[in-house]
Amino acid sequence: MIVNMQLKKIADFHGHLCPDLVIGCRACEMALEILSQKEEINGGLTVIAENTTSALDAIQCITGCTLGNQRLVIYDFGKHKYTFMMNRNNFAIKLSLKEQHFGDEKKYLFLEKKIIKGEATLEDVVQFQRLLDSRIRTLISLKHDELFEIEETRENLSQTEVPTE
Repeated sequence: MIVNMQLKKIADFHGHLCPDLVIGCRACEMALEILSQKEEINGGLTVIAENTTSALDAIQCITGCTLGNQRLVIYDFGKHKYTFMMNRNNFAIKLSLKEQHFGDEKKYLFLEKKIIKGEATLEDVVQFQRLLDSRIRTLISLKHDELFEIEETRENLSQTEVPTE
């Protein structure tokens, strides 16, 4: 199923392939494509994420922006919103995931609740995995503008000084 080798690398890092991982990968691909048309990025990128989903692993793998190097900033508002900012000129791309409808939401939520409660049968888990796989295929196949709202902006992210002793 995976033909995108970058997505395979990210799934290997993360431990499995899931819809949020695909969303993070697609956000990075789109942002880097747009930003590289403006100027060479060369590691001068900061990403602001507004959630704590699996998408963050994709962002870290693709951009090299991590919590450790302080170029990944997380505000957990539970939203698939990502700001990719070029550090040299503060030019930024804000991406907001458009609402997605897969047509199986009731079944998905029903099975998810059963799994979380520990009441799922093997058949329930298999059905849930099929729904996940279908969502992944859909997210991979959508065009960037079908997946995200795009806004160009300027951001000014003040860096906190880190003590060295």
